[in-house]
Amino acid sequence: AVVVSKDVWDGGVRSISTESLKSIYENKLTNWQELGGPNRRIIFFNKEPGRGTWEVFVHWLYGNSSKAPNIYHPEVGANAEVRTKVSRTPGAISYVSVEWADQKSIFPLGLITETSEAVQPMLEAMASGAYPLSRSLILVTDGAAEEETEILIDFMRSQEGQALVSKHGYQPLGQP
Repeated sequence: AVVVSKDVWDGGVRSISTESLKSIYENKLTNWQELGGPNRRIIFFNKEPGRGTWEVFVHWLYGNSSKAPNIYHPEVGANAEVRTKVSRTPGAISYVSVEWADQKSIFPLGLITETSEAVQPMLEAMASGAYPLSRSLILVTDGAAEEETEILIDFMRSQEGQALVSKHGYQPLGQP
C-alpha cells in the first residue's frame, strides 16, 4: 500500500492518482498543498531497488522496473523501517506491505482509478486486482524440500497455517 504520515492524512490526503504518485516519484510534485493537503514538503522514502515491494511499485508506475527513472530518494529497507521513517517524518510518503499500515502512525491511501474511483487497499480489492499494488507470497526451496521444510510447507497449507496468514493481513489460499 502507498502510505503517508499522520499529518498528511489529517491534512486531507486520503487517495492519490497514478499520475500524482509518478510526479512525486520524479520530484515534479513537491508540496502536499498541490494535492489538497497541508502546506508541507513531500518526503518520499523509496525501497531499496531489488526488493519485492520496490519491483511491484515501479512496475505498476512504469510498466517495467527498467523504465523507472534513476532518481534519488532516501532509501528504506524492511517494512518496520518504512513504518518508523514515515511515522516520524512530517510530509512523508512511501509504500509498504499493507498489514504494516496501522492507521495510527501511518495511513494507507486509496488509489484513484481511471474512472476517478478511489480503491482502498483491502484484501478483497487486492485479490480481485482492483487495487493493483499486490503480489503473491510464495515459499521457495532449493531443490526438493527436506523433511523439516516439508513440515513447514504442510503447516502453512493447513487450516491453522492459513489462519495465521489471515491473522497477519494476507489473503489465505483458495480465497478470491
